[in-house]
Amino acid sequence: MSGPWYGTAQPDGSLPIDWLVIDESGEKQTRFKAAPKGISGVNIINFGAPNQVVAFLSSTLGSGPADFWSRVVREGTTELPDFTTLLKLSAFSQRFGFVGAAPALDGQRALFVAGSDSELTLVLVAADGSAVGSTHALTTAATYSVCQSIQPTENAAALAVLEPASVDFDVFHRLELSATGEVAWEVTLPLHRARPPGWNSSALPCPMLALTPTGFALVAFETAADHDAWHLHRIDRDGTTSDELWEALFDFPLGFAIRGSIAFAVTTRSDAPLTIVKRSNGQDQTFAVDAHTTVAGTDGPFPSEAGSLFLDVRPSGEAGQIVELSCP
Repeated sequence: MSGPWYGTAQPDGSLPIDWLVIDESGEKQTRFKAAPKGISGVNIINFGAPNQVVAFLSSTLGSGPADFWSRVVREGTTELPDFTTLLKLSAFSQRFGFVGAAPALDGQRALFVAGSDSELTLVLVAADGSAVGSTHALTTAATYSVCQSIQPTENAAALAVLEPASVDFDVFHRLELSATGEVAWEVTLPLHRARPPGWNSSALPCPMLALTPTGFALVAFETAADHDAWHLHRIDRDGTTSDELWEALFDFPLGFAIRGSIAFAVTTRSDAPLTIVKRSNGQDQTFAVDAHTTVAGTDGPFPSEAGSLFLDVRPSGEAGQIVELSCP
């Protein structure tokens, strides 16, 4: 699926929306269009069926109480679709809050998140725009959170944040819902984040996440006993965790994937070509990619299953290509 794309509202109040559905072979592409009235915002995603998108909207004065709802927009729609209320928050700051949505990997449900300060509220959403199960809150010990991201899973998704806990470390906090909309897994992990050489001075890099067959993994730049370096953390559902120094990642990771003892990352730096770093049983190999090839986008790779990484690759002078890299 590619898109949806939407521009500015028309004089009659309609919003043109286009999206493209691509089959697994990549050969068949079907374009869909709609122009519903009364739709705005940026959280419009495709899930549930190829011929529909779901818009997530809110009613708020900027601070104070806020209502959030969904509207299902089907191909050819020109009128205002019916709405379904998902959340009612008694306190929400539009300026400092977080609102996001992402579909599950199976494309049948989506996770919607809204909140501010120390509490973010999650709800799983069905293909008809209704809530699945209960609403749940990810509450932080700190008065705010950073690095909010939604990680799609096979049948649902997880919300991950960082809690600024002290001057020495942050707390990584991840809450995952199941396909029934209930809490499936919640985990916290201390991270001693640091600033990589050449990174901008306004913020520290956020952890990068990837699914594994037994849980998930994250890559973060951290302070170690003798020097700062990238670290690979594995977190399994049975409670097993590991922390590996990944010194071969001397550039900035754009994405990574992991399966069993094998992991790889695609890295870049402004003055260097793309590089693939492969780790197998603790040993690293580095492969340089064509110096004129870039990866589009700033939000990381496309969500994918464990062991795979999808990137929007742009060879110099050529059209963009969606490339899949997989662990053997």
